[in-house]
Amino acid sequence: MKPILFVALIYLTFGCNLEADQSAKNDDAPTKKLHHLVAFQWKEGSPLDSIIESAYNTLGKIDAYAGAFSFGNNAVSIGDTIFSTKNTQILHVIFKNEYDRDSVYIPSDLHMEFAKKWWKYNQNLYVYDWWQ
Repeated sequence: MKPILFVALIYLTFGCNLEADQSAKNDDAPTKKLHHLVAFQWKEGSPLDSIIESAYNTLGKIDAYAGAFSFGNNAVSIGDTIFSTKNTQILHVIFKNEYDRDSVYIPSDLHMEFAKKWWKYNQNLYVYDWWQ
């Protein structure tokens, strides 16, 4: 699947609304932040160092985060390897609200640039979001 089509599909699946009412930014939990975690499994032979560097130079520069941007190796302990997936890199960012994730981050040019450049190396990914 082409990266732009993939990102657009995700965008539509989550019901993103660019015209969302600013007052509907999760007013019921003003002190909580939206955590967004993506676990990547790359195809064998993928240029992991370049992917990580690119993540910091694209995704790391998106102006929508309410906390630190983090992207790095999945450091699973030896004891947890039986429960681990083959996801080798993890992205973790924090948003103030769903609007920033859905209408600022996902459609941003930097997010699209990362997806377009590296999607061909992607084997699998998992996305998790939670309020804390």
